[in-house]
Amino acid sequence: MTCVMCTRSVTTALSRTPGVYSVNVNLVSETADVIYNPKKITIEEIGEKINSIGFEYMGLHDDNSTNNELLEKKHKDSLNKKLYRIIIGFFFSALLMYLMFSGIDLGHNMSYILLAITVIPLVYVTYPIFKSGINALKLHNLNMDVMYSLGIGVSFIVSVLSTFHLLGTSHFMLYDTSIMLGSFLMLGKYLEDRAKSKTSDAINNLVKLKSTRATVEKIVDGKLVQQEQDINEVLKGNIVVVKPGEKIPLDGIIIEGKSYVDESLVTGESRAVLKEKNSQVIGGSINKDGTFKFKVSNTGDKTVLSQIINMVQEAQNSNPPIQKLADKVITYFIPTILIIAVIAFLIWYLVLGSPFLFSLSIFISIVVVACPCALGLAIPTALTVGVGQAAKYGILIKDGQTIEVSDKVNSVLLDKTGTITEGKPTLSDMINYSSMSDEE
Repeated sequence: MTCVMCTRSVTTALSRTPGVYSVNVNLVSETADVIYNPKKITIEEIGEKINSIGFEYMGLHDDNSTNNELLEKKHKDSLNKKLYRIIIGFFFSALLMYLMFSGIDLGHNMSYILLAITVIPLVYVTYPIFKSGINALKLHNLNMDVMYSLGIGVSFIVSVLSTFHLLGTSHFMLYDTSIMLGSFLMLGKYLEDRAKSKTSDAINNLVKLKSTRATVEKIVDGKLVQQEQDINEVLKGNIVVVKPGEKIPLDGIIIEGKSYVDESLVTGESRAVLKEKNSQVIGGSINKDGTFKFKVSNTGDKTVLSQIINMVQEAQNSNPPIQKLADKVITYFIPTILIIAVIAFLIWYLVLGSPFLFSLSIFISIVVVACPCALGLAIPTALTVGVGQAAKYGILIKDGQTIEVSDKVNSVLLDKTGTITEGKPTLSDMINYSSMSDEE
C-alpha cells in the first residue's frame, strides 16, 4: 500500500464483504484489523478478497515468531521483485535514451525499433502500478496509481500514435520517458517499503523475547521425566523447569527452587528480582542463576508479554484525530489535481495556442509529480515509529490520541527509582580537590 486511497480500497472491499463487521487498515504497518463472523466467512476468503483488488495477502500477523519470520521472508521477496523491476526499467530507459539521442541513423525503422524495445520492459516494470490503478477504479476509488497509470499510459500511447504518423509527426516519442517514469515510481515504492519495514522493529524485538521451546516435567510410564516441547503444546497447569541462563517461556507461579530473574526487558525493572516459592514469573524474563520449577498460569495470548505486544500493535494501528483530517484532505486532493491538469492542458492548448503535444506534456507532468503520499504517510509513520521506540524503552502507549495530546502535559510523576535510569552507574568525570595533580 502506498497511499491513503490504498487503505480506503482495502477498507471498502472488506467492509462490503458479507460476514465482515469492522475493518481498520494501517498504512505504515500494512496490516488490517478485521472483526468477522467465522461462520459466514473464513480468513482464507478474506485473503482472497484482498488479492482480488490488487493487493497481496501475506498471511496472519500475530505474535507467533515463526509466522512473523514467514511474513518477513515474503516482504523481502516483495522488495526484491521491486528491485528487479527498477534495475530493468533504468537499463532499458537508458538504452532508449542512447538510441534516441546518440545520432545513430536507422532511417524510418528507428521508431519501430524503439517501440519493439519498449513494450516488454514497460509491461514488466509498470504492471503493479496499472494493476493497482485498475482495481481502484473498479472500487470507484482514485488512488495515486490511477494518476501514475494515466501519466505513463498517455505518454506511451502518444508515442505509439507518433510512431505510426497519426499525430502529424513522427518525432514526438516518449518511450524512454514512459519506462523511466515507471522506474522512478517503483524506486519510490521500494524505498517507502524499506522505510516502513523498519517501523516494526520494536514489535519484532518484543516477539523475539518469546521462547519457542519449554522443558516440561511429566510422568511417562510411571516415571517423572523432563521433556522439551513446542511452546504451543504447553498447557495451563503444566510444570516447567527453568535452568540458569534460560529464558522463562510462559507466565506462572514458582513451586520449587529460587533464583534471581532479570525482568528488565518486560517490566523495565533494572535490577534482578529474587523469585522463590509462590513468586510469580513472567514469560520473556531471563533466569540469572538458580534452577526452579513453576506451574504455568497463562499461555498463548493470555501471557503478559503477549498482552504487551497486542497493546503496542493496537496503539500503532490506532488513528489519532489529526489523521482523520489528513485522510479527508487527501480524499479530495487527487480529483482536484486531475481537474487542475485538465485545466492547464486546455489553457496551454486553447488559450495560449501551444502545440497539442506540448500541452499534453504539461498535463502528464502535473499528473505524475502531484503526489500526496507524504501527507498520508507522515502521521501514521510518526505514530508507528514513536510507539515502537517507546515500547523499546519500556514505555507502553495506549493509542495515538495519547501522543497527540502529550504536548499539553506539564507534569510527570515517576513511581520509583530506576524508572528512567538503567541502574548501572558509571564514572563520568573526576574532579580533583586535593593539592595533588590529576596524574598523581
